[in-house]
Amino acid sequence: MMISVFNLLKNNFLPSQLSRRWTGIADRVLICCLSLAAWACDVPIMNQLDTMPAAVATELSCGSQPYSIDAVASCRLRGRNLNSGYTLKIEANGQSICAASTEISGGDGSNSDVRHYQCTLKAPAAGPASVTVWADNRAFSVNTTITLIVPPAFKLSSSAFENGSALPVQYRAGTLPNQSSGHPGCRGSSAVPASNTSPPLSWVDPPAGTQSFALIMADTSPAAVNNKQWSLWNIPANQTSLASAVAGAQSGALAAVVQGKNNTGSTGYSGPCPARDTHSYTFTLYALNVSALTPSNAATDPEALSATLTQDPNKILGTATLNTTVNAELVAQALAAPANAFSLIRGTALTARKSIQVLGGVSPYKYSVTPALPAGLSFNTSTGEVSGTPSATQASTSYTVTVTDAAAQTGTGIFTLVVEESLAATVRTPSYSLVQNTAMSSNIPVLATGGVSPYTYRVAPALPAGLSFSTSTGEVSGTPSATQANTSYTVTVTDAASQTRTGIFTLTITATPAPLVVNVTNANVSLTQGVSANQTPVSASGGVSPYTYSVTPALPTGLSFSTSTGAVSGTPSATQANTSYTVTVTDGSSQTATGNFTITIRARLVTTANNASLSLTQGVSANQTPVSASGGVSPYTYSVTPALPTGLSFSTSTGAVS
Repeated sequence: MMISVFNLLKNNFLPSQLSRRWTGIADRVLICCLSLAAWACDVPIMNQLDTMPAAVATELSCGSQPYSIDAVASCRLRGRNLNSGYTLKIEANGQSICAASTEISGGDGSNSDVRHYQCTLKAPAAGPASVTVWADNRAFSVNTTITLIVPPAFKLSSSAFENGSALPVQYRAGTLPNQSSGHPGCRGSSAVPASNTSPPLSWVDPPAGTQSFALIMADTSPAAVNNKQWSLWNIPANQTSLASAVAGAQSGALAAVVQGKNNTGSTGYSGPCPARDTHSYTFTLYALNVSALTPSNAATDPEALSATLTQDPNKILGTATLNTTVNAELVAQALAAPANAFSLIRGTALTARKSIQVLGGVSPYKYSVTPALPAGLSFNTSTGEVSGTPSATQASTSYTVTVTDAAAQTGTGIFTLVVEESLAATVRTPSYSLVQNTAMSSNIPVLATGGVSPYTYRVAPALPAGLSFSTSTGEVSGTPSATQANTSYTVTVTDAASQTRTGIFTLTITATPAPLVVNVTNANVSLTQGVSANQTPVSASGGVSPYTYSVTPALPTGLSFSTSTGAVSGTPSATQANTSYTVTVTDGSSQTATGNFTITIRARLVTTANNASLSLTQGVSANQTPVSASGGVSPYTYSVTPALPTGLSFSTSTGAVS
């Protein structure tokens, strides 16, 4: 599209006190024609002057047209007494496109001064526009136009996302949350999971002379460290795109492409996965004037490609960038036990305490909780903390906290809360009467309830020798070794909320009775399967009657054990190898004693008639076993009556006739 620009001729400012006139200098009008590819303009202009000042510019021209980006424009300012105070400006859309201006020769103060300038041109910031060249001083301004050829922009893009927009989830890392490190991971969703694959990229209009491309993806956020997500080089010059999921060694047209290490230490693409807030990432495509690069330490250093390009920037003909952003995923979850459970005391203040664990996301966060907390407690919607003083008891209840971050991501976590009554100490056993050298049955004299567990117990004064006191349960156990008159003891219990309560019990220890004695009357009981038995292998004497007997392990099937006499009776139904049993006898003063015995149950001996009638021939050798034995306990011994006929013998070990 062609655009008529404007007539840029201005009359010079002429002070009225000057009387010399210049005539015959024709005005020349300049029309500038603009297209997407170039601005085409006629160059020289003249201003007719009626009165010439002491210093005045009469003509500004800028040499051969057109100019291209990075070219050097040579401009000439003609006038009178052009000594100093002039500024050369080249503008497009009101913004300078003069990268560097140099005055290469100045005026001499004569009536026909000429000043020469050079300026390196750069591309306009915002598309095709009128390009104007100005030469100014305090007294006048003169301008002209030039034709500028703007080459097509080297551009990098993706079909998956727009420049500056969010990177789609599937191109992110695909890692799980790590509560210990506080990293939320990058999982995406079940519908669109993060798969750590590179996005599709394409490019157009690389600079002339490009022999290969290199690509770097970097985390450009201020806090980013070790920020190279992806680097690859030796992309052929005729390549205009990279498909999604570039991985491993390439083939075909991309066979020469090399992928470097990334910020995780692996080779190839490393999907973004920020730990917190929003991170910015830039894909930078470098057009190079070499066909191949060999970065140093490329096998180990993620910065290898970047360092190579920095060390030799002359290899870079141009760059194209593509920007994207990634919000840290928000992960909300319950705190690790026991922090996820609030155990409170009615009337006791709770210092502010966080309710759930939040990883990642974009700050600030907003919290809410359901259902409403018990009366007296408050919930901080900015921090998710619970605080206050509960005014009533409450059974354990689950609460759901929902957190929403600045990127509208949400997550939930659960905690439980119970409000218990204050600590109480109940005396369960007010007095104990023990026997010297006799173990007592373990017992808790003072029991704690309410409050916040766990509890800690202590007793004063110290218990008699032989007895012990559990500081975690308040249990008294052991065997007293000496007598003691009735004595009072105070138990103090303290809960996790530092509440304390006390309870009192008394203890008396009397002298030791006669010792209990266990007598093993049959250490090895031998029984036969299917044969009735009644034996008392262990008996008791001494101590204080009555006696109570117990046996371990349980007796074989068919046998029973008397807890009042210790007798073993019954008919065993199966054989059993020699097995040990322990009998424990407890007397009326709780003294105990033990005795051991064994039981063996053998199978019943059985004989089988293999040949009830032997028929032998005189003079003919014979060897037969008419009767064989089984069961019982080997070895077997055989005998026969009456004596066998002359010439035959009988084996007492096998029962054979031969």
